[in-house]
Amino acid sequence: MERILIVEDDMTLVALIKAMLKQHANPERQVLLAQNVKEAKHLIESENFDKAFIDERLPDGFGTEVGRLLKESQPNCQVWICTAFDRITLSHAEQQLGLKVISKEESLSLILNLIANH
Repeated sequence: MERILIVEDDMTLVALIKAMLKQHANPERQVLLAQNVKEAKHLIESENFDKAFIDERLPDGFGTEVGRLLKESQPNCQVWICTAFDRITLSHAEQQLGLKVISKEESLSLILNLIANH
């Protein structure tokens, strides 16, 4: 089973993703949502993920912090840091872990593609 973590505090995007998930239900895929760093850390400690889309600016911290934690504990997980602002610059350590940065528009398109095509 493919497991996807989405960390997003924008309730409009969360509602859109949930609607797409309901429309394209797939028993071979599980998507878990977190709305802040604290919730994401809890999920990372208790679950394993194949892919993660993490908003960079969260109410209680930064997505890169969540991405680092996820890659350190689950190195095979593909992690995208999503930003609505100008591209962020990853540190050398974050680049070495394999974190990728994409715009919010790119991330939403990629998430919806994953949902619709699987």
